[in-house]
Amino acid sequence: MENTLNLEGVSFFHFYIGGQFIGYPNVKIKEKDEQIKVSMSYGYSLENLEPEDDMPTLTEEDFRLFLAEVFLLIEGWEPRYVNYDMLDGTQWGMTLSYSDLDDENNRTEDMNDLADTLIISGSNAFPENFDTIYALMAKYGIKNPEFKY
Repeated sequence: MENTLNLEGVSFFHFYIGGQFIGYPNVKIKEKDEQIKVSMSYGYSLENLEPEDDMPTLTEEDFRLFLAEVFLLIEGWEPRYVNYDMLDGTQWGMTLSYSDLDDENNRTEDMNDLADTLIISGSNAFPENFDTIYALMAKYGIKNPEFKY
């Protein structure tokens, strides 16, 4: 897959992994008004974990370094991984964007049509070095308690 995003322009990162029985633990990192905001939720809840739950703080430099490592990690990844021989199981996704996709004004019916957004996802199938994403997030203090490290 060719990544056409410019590292410097990315201001939104979202990663989730889960399934029918555990929900979808996730982490979002957004750059807005020159601040980096990290939020996490887990299970089926759309509510963010409370700030006192040891929410990591990232400087802009940390966020740029994190994104640079993400870009290296996903080099060569396909846009979609699917194991059609398995039902239910584990679904996952990663989104990088120039836009804050939590803002409905930045969304479209088919999110894959957004020129300023890269979406990679899977269902019961993963790229070879997938587990490295957990170590990478942990390196920057991003540890959703529901992720299975």
